[in-house]
Amino acid sequence: MCGCLILFKSLTHAQRASKHLERYGISTVISRPPREINESSCGYSVKIQEHFLNKALELLKEIEITQYKVYVCATDGTYKERGR
Repeated sequence: MCGCLILFKSLTHAQRASKHLERYGISTVISRPPREINESSCGYSVKIQEHFLNKALELLKEIEITQYKVYVCATDGTYKERGR
């Protein structure tokens, strides 16, 4: 599963997001993002399946997390930024 990455500036935001998404049945994995998409060395990502992306973004609004970037995995395995 290639899926989507939601990048956050801090581990705390990634953990809050992950916990909230899991509460609504969206499986997540917290990890460091690939170097090609991480602008700084201190970000964390939450990986989800692509078909959950729209629901996940709605759920993030509920807990007032607005500082993030979304990347979708392309067929060649690279990640492309997706606008909100």
